[in-house]
Amino acid sequence: QNLAVLEPLRRLFFCSSVYFKCKVVVCLTEMLRNQAARGWTENTSRQRLSSMVHMFHQEEEVYSKQEALTKYIQYVCKMLLAGCVETKFHPLYETCVLDFLELVSSLHVKFNLPFVVFVETRLFERLMISRNANTVARLCEVICRYKESFSSIKSKKLMGPEELPMIRNCNQIIRDMCNCVWRLKAYTTDDKLSVFYCNPADIDSKLEDKEMAESLSVVRHPALLPFTVKYSQNILQDSFLDLKELKNHKKELLAHLSDHNLDGLQQFVATFVRVKTSTSGTPHRTVLSTLSQGNNSAFGF
Repeated sequence: QNLAVLEPLRRLFFCSSVYFKCKVVVCLTEMLRNQAARGWTENTSRQRLSSMVHMFHQEEEVYSKQEALTKYIQYVCKMLLAGCVETKFHPLYETCVLDFLELVSSLHVKFNLPFVVFVETRLFERLMISRNANTVARLCEVICRYKESFSSIKSKKLMGPEELPMIRNCNQIIRDMCNCVWRLKAYTTDDKLSVFYCNPADIDSKLEDKEMAESLSVVRHPALLPFTVKYSQNILQDSFLDLKELKNHKKELLAHLSDHNLDGLQQFVATFVRVKTSTSGTPHRTVLSTLSQGNNSAFGF
């Protein structure tokens, strides 16, 4: 990408209001869409023409299309992450960011690009703690799109060595988000490389481990809590919100969220979590699907 275009946009991005930031993100998203839809096919056409015999000498600049797109996405992701911190969970800005992430996660499926680019992992952590329910639901959909793209790459035998680190990062995010949303184990990982790792020494002594572990679950997530209250009052006919009791209704709560157009959470759980019911009457337990077990075993590796 030409820095003569990106650098002015970057400067405008960091000195403008949130609404102009959204316009810049939309512009960057459309630039990526054009590159994926036109640039890749044009590059393929040039390769075909270069094999033909020409009367005159031709000079062409040789560069890696995959490397160019990857660097562009990484460049934009750093801007988006800084903007997330500055805009403080602004819903319109997060919507534009998720539009970009959805496009990146589906480049292979939509435009038949022979590779997949995994975005900045810290973006997932920032968006996961959002106060907007739609942001959390759409973020889960992005992960499901990545699963579809990586699976398609593997089935077509297009997987290269550059995809392996991305798969490891994707697996880590899948495990962390499963722990947060479904398994009531947020910030409990011992992996210091995880974006959800939390040093026990930095935790406030007044905050109980149990409360912290459940803080981003489908039951207690701040963005989803209004829907949890509504489900408890309207569906369970209970004026008193008992979070312990709601833990046994997580599946029904997901369906309730889907009724309010937040079906990304249900899609995520159905894709990556297997539910095993117990015959002894104890609450059901969950295990991660085989797609997200281990760094090297995901997606068939």
